[in-house]
Amino acid sequence: MKNKKRMFVYLAVFCVLIALVIRQRGMVTYERTKDIVTITSLWEKEGKPVRTRKAVRCPIVKDQKLTLVREDDGLFYGYVTSEVREKVKVGQDVYMFNNGHEKYGTVNEVGEDRDMNAGLYKIRVDMSKALGGEDKIVAYIENRSDDECFAVSNNVIDIDEGGEYLWKMVDGKAVREEVEVGERYGNMAVVAKGINEGDLVIVEGHKQLAQFDKVRDIDEQ
Repeated sequence: MKNKKRMFVYLAVFCVLIALVIRQRGMVTYERTKDIVTITSLWEKEGKPVRTRKAVRCPIVKDQKLTLVREDDGLFYGYVTSEVREKVKVGQDVYMFNNGHEKYGTVNEVGEDRDMNAGLYKIRVDMSKALGGEDKIVAYIENRSDDECFAVSNNVIDIDEGGEYLWKMVDGKAVREEVEVGERYGNMAVVAKGINEGDLVIVEGHKQLAQFDKVRDIDEQ
């Protein structure tokens, strides 16, 4: 008899625990659903959150690699093409590859004549901040293009069935437009067609968008 009562007690406790688990799961599901409904309602009312950048023409900046060798007077020398030589200026900053954009020296001299042996133009660089006593180092200078153009980060360009697209914010709506991409420089791409001065290009939040979604720029709040 006692064993039967004990069994009924255990069974009752077990049923209560099951009921509590089911109730808890239901509450979690409800809260999640409520959150989803709340976010969806907010998007419908105020628009999906995005971040935009105004399209402005600017020169392309490329990192020009230099292999430099120490000379007897302590300066370093290297060689560049005629195209690069035309843009290198005395006093221009020189950086180390492995140290971000921290300045490590300056251009001291730019050769006027082509070196007969190398077939290139010699430049001399004061690398007084170079680490250690290396006789040969790799550095770089910024090489700016003469022409100004529209450039965007590669990750804001959608590639779909061979076409390339940008998302723009037009009158509070997300508009996906096909563009023509030209050259690419590192993580940047030149947009040759399909973008105009002043266009608001969506640079963040575009992965969640559908054509003509209502959007809001979170930087404009």
